[in-house]
Amino acid sequence: MNPEYRQYCEDMLPQVSRTFALGISLLRDPLNIQIGVGYLICRILDSVEDTNAVEVNIRYSLLQKMATQLCQPARASLLSEIQAAFPLSQFTGPEYELLHNIHQVMGIFDAFPKEVQESIQTCALEMGQGMAKTVEREHNHQLPGLKDAADLEQYCYYVAGTVGRLLTKLFAHDRSSITPKVKQSLMEKEVAFGLGLQMTNILKGIFEDHARGVVYVPQNMMQKHGLNFDNILAPEKQQEGRGLVMDMIALILPYMDKAIEYTLLIPTTESDIRLFCALPVLFALRTLRLAKEHPESVLTAEPLKIKRKEVKELHLEADRCIMENDRLARLFSRERSVELF
Repeated sequence: MNPEYRQYCEDMLPQVSRTFALGISLLRDPLNIQIGVGYLICRILDSVEDTNAVEVNIRYSLLQKMATQLCQPARASLLSEIQAAFPLSQFTGPEYELLHNIHQVMGIFDAFPKEVQESIQTCALEMGQGMAKTVEREHNHQLPGLKDAADLEQYCYYVAGTVGRLLTKLFAHDRSSITPKVKQSLMEKEVAFGLGLQMTNILKGIFEDHARGVVYVPQNMMQKHGLNFDNILAPEKQQEGRGLVMDMIALILPYMDKAIEYTLLIPTTESDIRLFCALPVLFALRTLRLAKEHPESVLTAEPLKIKRKEVKELHLEADRCIMENDRLARLFSRERSVELF
């Protein structure tokens, strides 16, 4: 494994990750680098999907090719095509620097055991093809909402449920404590684990996504409150926006309950994996609490963001009880027990 490539991956993770970078750094080797590279590959696909300043046909074609070719040895021409579509003279930021250094990420991927490679490849295949379907729905660089809750769930499966499935496979491959029985139990919750976190990100990212012409909130949910792509951020629609935010929270919480169950199913001996899963769940629950307490901030430029002090406090609390299911469950319950209605 090329040490310079590995260092690049470790340095890049906190620059492009909002949720998982901290947890990945806490994992023991080799899970830390395997999940880290898996995440970077997903982030590469995500950057191509998200950059709707690039024409739909170009991104659709790239995502289809990346789904099948990115994790294959013969990828050189694909990498050149990606770089040509996203020139650094036009697109700046760490996510675009990553697109120009995919060879370093894939150089580490190529050194993984075959089973690990196959697990990541399966995730990339589903994710890339699903993202291509979403990109294809854009019109004039806009996506003015998904159809309904089922449509939102399908989209979140492509971009995050697939990651939940990947995590279970990698956990079971590396740790003997993840027995076939435990793995089966995790598989029943793994998709919901990803969906709960992704839907929370969608909720807190409504303003930012709208700025680039995209809304992932279900159209029928917006219509219920007299909202649409054009007026969802309008100050005079603030009351309607509050209702929309509350409906989104109610939609998300059942998935978060499954995410809690997923985390508690991991054997208590695997403290690093449990902490890796617990932290984003706790952060998402705290974010939902903030959204409930300050729904207006979801639809304004004021960021719905957990303070750094809160992140540290939640991390310390989780660390203290991570090896005891009862105590960890109580911590989840405390964060979850927000009176919504």
